[in-house]
Amino acid sequence: MLFPYLKKQNESIALGYVCFRLLEAVIIVAGTVAMLSLVTLSREAANGVEPNAYEMTLATWLIVKGFNSSALVARSPDKDALRSKG
Repeated sequence: MLFPYLKKQNESIALGYVCFRLLEAVIIVAGTVAMLSLVTLSREAANGVEPNAYEMTLATWLIVKGFNSSALVARSPDKDALRSKG
């Protein structure tokens, strides 16, 4: 973790770093919970509960889009992508 090193330079930057890392963790957890909710939807369908096809498709689409968005926001930049840019 970079906090001890950043704290020596500037404590407010170090606290900002920690806050953004915590935000990243929250976004990752939210995306994971969204994907796990698909398990509940599939179990309901397997148990014979007759879901509305449109609602099931819409819910699945929204959950997957939410997960993909959280993955894009929370992931660390790819080292190879950074090298190719400059």
